[in-house]
Amino acid sequence: MLFQVLMAVAGLFALFSLGFSKDYYARFIVLLMCVSVTLTLVSTPTLKTIGLVLYSVSLVLTIVYALLKSEFSARKRSLLLLLAIPVFIALMFQLNQWPAVNIMYGLTGLSLISALFIFIGGIRSYKNELGILSIIIADALIHVIIYFQWQLYNF
Repeated sequence: MLFQVLMAVAGLFALFSLGFSKDYYARFIVLLMCVSVTLTLVSTPTLKTIGLVLYSVSLVLTIVYALLKSEFSARKRSLLLLLAIPVFIALMFQLNQWPAVNIMYGLTGLSLISALFIFIGGIRSYKNELGILSIIIADALIHVIIYFQWQLYNF
């Protein structure tokens, strides 16, 4: 329940951040992420799966956005990629039910470290990507909490 509330709050913050974004591609990614978060909060398994697939598509679009946006500095590009790629890999392990999914959840700790660098370096340069960042950071935080719970249970 706590994880669903965290994702709902991140989704609402992402919708709020649409007013600050001037980039239409970033707005599209945020709207797609918000739709996917809404679908995953529904209790129907089919809609949850559709929401997870849409979320994975939005992560791929975020990776493409970070790679192809020409005005991004190397630092901004690498931090966005460090946010999106580990979460995408963990999501692929989750969707395909591959072994070691909990270890991949621990890998998303890289995303939280890069988020820390974003906040230390100044969030103002990320105003177009604020909604994307909020949802990915919330998802990474959930994955890391699940990883630590798994570690404590198997200790």
